[in-house]
Amino acid sequence: VDSLTMSERVYSACILPICLFFMALTVACSVQLASETSSKLNGAARQRLALHTFAVRHSLPDDIYRNAKNFLDRESARREAYTRETIFLDSLPLFLKQDLLLQAYRGSLAHHPLIQFLLSRYPSFVRHLCGVVTAEVCLPGALVFANGDACQSMRFIMTGEVVYLHNKYLKKGDALADNLLSTPSSTRTPLKKRYSETELQRTVTLQSGSFVSEAVLWTLWEHCGDLYGIHASNFVWVSATAFADVIRQHPAAHWMSIIYARQFIIKMNKRVMSDVFEPPDVRRWEP
Repeated sequence: VDSLTMSERVYSACILPICLFFMALTVACSVQLASETSSKLNGAARQRLALHTFAVRHSLPDDIYRNAKNFLDRESARREAYTRETIFLDSLPLFLKQDLLLQAYRGSLAHHPLIQFLLSRYPSFVRHLCGVVTAEVCLPGALVFANGDACQSMRFIMTGEVVYLHNKYLKKGDALADNLLSTPSSTRTPLKKRYSETELQRTVTLQSGSFVSEAVLWTLWEHCGDLYGIHASNFVWVSATAFADVIRQHPAAHWMSIIYARQFIIKMNKRVMSDVFEPPDVRRWEP
């Protein structure tokens, strides 16, 4: 066998550390992936174990136990997807992140007349606002908020369908709550389990393009009814604090929002307080 030439020896000496490096990198990535997968599985297993222990200690009915278990499974998948998306967006420069979120959320936000107006006149504000909104998933049969809950954010419905029942139509007392505890749950007819036939006739169905609880942006607010999921729905919501922080950084948009807010409050004071409220006519506030 011929001995290696000098160039072959140099090549071998250089390529060997490189090969070892990539082998070590592959092993490290595999170990990290296995560790993350194990951590997620262990987290889900701990939640299911906690649920099982709770169900045994409190003698939960089988149907409620199954509903809670199904929720944990769906919530785990949703949380994982949300975490991946958050890590991806946080890795981007701020301007690029805001551009992506603007394209994702502008269609839902622009159904509101003020946002639509500001988008046409002051797009930089809406672009900034899209960077602070939060995505939310409402599962079928989930109560998003209840009458009397403190309100901290305005919600925009992107997809799906929910119903709103104003507090003046809600049953008073604990009779309905007792009926809920004694009636087996059903994911097919959740509304009929929660509300009476009379109440169901008073519900307002909200779909893509609707928004609720706008008043929280302009005044102190408490929810005036129940918002309940019919189908799996996607919301984006903006907190009153985040909205105020963003709009104060855009003087022209801030001035317009003050004019709008005054007309909103005037109209609201002439109506029954509700989370579902038609904004004031554009002709009353547009300069």
